Amino acid sequence: LGQALYAFIKFRHWCNKGKGDITLKLGAHSSGSTPLHYAARRGDAYAATLLIKLGADPDLQNDLEFSSLETAIEFGPWPEVEHILEP
Repeated sequence: LGQALYAFIKFRHWCNKGKGDITLKLGAHSSGSTPLHYAARRGDAYAATLLIKLGADPDLQNDLEFSSLETAIEFGPWPEVEHILEP
C-alpha cells in the first residue's frame, strides 16, 4: 500500500499543479516517466493496478522510449506487473 499511496500522491500533486492532461500523462516527470513507469520499475503490482484504474496509459513512453511494460521487463523480472501491463 505504501508504494501505491506514494504514486497516488505524486499523481494528485502533478494534477493540482496543472501539469499536463491527467488522462494522457498522469503526472509525468520531467524524464517523461509516469507514476506507472515507477510502479513498473519497482514491481509494484498493486500500484500499477490502481494507476491503470485511475486512467494511466500503459502505452505511454518515457524519454528513453520505454513503455511501462518495457520498464518492468528491464528492471524485473516482475511477472505479475508484466501481466497487468500486457496489451
